[in-house]
Amino acid sequence: MGIFSVLFIAVGVWILLSALGAGDDGVVTRLTFGAGVPELLVPTIPYTLVTSILFILSGALGLLPIEGLSRWKKALLLISGVLIIPTILVLAAAGSSTNVTVMLQVSVRLATPIVLGALAGLWCERSGVVNIAIEGMMLTGACFGFVALVLLLPHMTTSAALAIGVLVSVLSGGLMALLHAWLSITFKTDQIVSGTVINILAVGLTSFARREVLLSSEAGRETLQPLPIPILSDIPVIGDIFFHARPIFYAMFILLIATHVMLFYT
Repeated sequence: MGIFSVLFIAVGVWILLSALGAGDDGVVTRLTFGAGVPELLVPTIPYTLVTSILFILSGALGLLPIEGLSRWKKALLLISGVLIIPTILVLAAAGSSTNVTVMLQVSVRLATPIVLGALAGLWCERSGVVNIAIEGMMLTGACFGFVALVLLLPHMTTSAALAIGVLVSVLSGGLMALLHAWLSITFKTDQIVSGTVINILAVGLTSFARREVLLSSEAGRETLQPLPIPILSDIPVIGDIFFHARPIFYAMFILLIATHVMLFYT
């Protein structure tokens, strides 16, 4: 809780200084949502001043060593965590408009590989292995999955090539993880050294594959298509963000739930 408290104090001070330096108190931010949802007009300076003060107060309260206030501390930090994204959106788009739905949709999509990498690190740490080679494993999987797609597209349907590409990607990353386990567990190699070696190996392998295959061929631009969930994808705003995405996005939430259950309830 202490780290989050300091973080919210720092963010609150930054937003407060940005709001005070923005100038005109009459500036308004227009938030649009699409899908027939009315737009929202937010007075930029008053809103950011209130939320920045809330962040600072919740952070300061979180640092106080008073046990009786633990519920209030958690509640205020939770509220601050929910408000931090819209507050930054309002301040960044001051005097203009921004599409909140598109912004959040892109944000959660770009967060998917970060979440998957964080889950990988969590599992490794719980098993007693330090893994700094997660980037190398993900890079290897991404590269060879795409190489498989490029090589297979001329010979089969797009959906079949995409499915095999994903499978090749998983297996490629798994082989790099197996190499790390082999070096760290079987040969007792220093885990930091092993991870560094795998990252360097991944850069070399993927550079070679890019030069030999991707640059010398008509690299496809096909990607996994969004898979809307019936009924849920029709919900305004929420449906576009969470229920109209690609399969790997849904897999991220399944892995999050499975990881939580495995680590804390088994």
